[in-house]
Amino acid sequence: MTLSDYLLQLNQSLSDLFPVGRVYGRLKVETVKGIGKPDQIDKDRPRRLPLTYDTAKRSNLPVLPDEVAGGLLFGITTGPGKPQPYEPGATTLFMEYPVALIGWYDTTKGQPTDWVIEQLQIRLAAQYPLVITGVEDQQAANVFRGIDYDFQNHPYLMHPFAGVRVDCLITLPVTNC
Repeated sequence: MTLSDYLLQLNQSLSDLFPVGRVYGRLKVETVKGIGKPDQIDKDRPRRLPLTYDTAKRSNLPVLPDEVAGGLLFGITTGPGKPQPYEPGATTLFMEYPVALIGWYDTTKGQPTDWVIEQLQIRLAAQYPLVITGVEDQQAANVFRGIDYDFQNHPYLMHPFAGVRVDCLITLPVTNC
């Protein structure tokens, strides 16, 4: 199973904790320019945004918080994967990936943020081979660290909207050739 497939499966299993209309697996974050509507993104300024591939349009589309489309949940890698020490005779190699799981939602349609964070941590710790290294829910710049959303013109984390970021290390098996 690839990291992208794993993150999609993980995020789909977490999507019942808060109201999300869009669930993604691993999104790549790239610098883009001249996309979106003027009220969503500055068309002249390059920004680092998470992108998803639209098969119908055959192009990458930015994933932006949108109160009409509902909440969103996705994962991004925050560094390169690292192989774990190899043990002689082992048929499986393990890779460790630093990942951020990012969720954004309308709190009037779901549970309070403190409850969501508690349940996320409990479920992740109990059901998945990962180590939580940090949780953020207070500042948009920290929740969306590494992503260049327009925080000045769009109050992404002002009431009733909330965001949650769970930084973690995910270990997955890779079959040796």
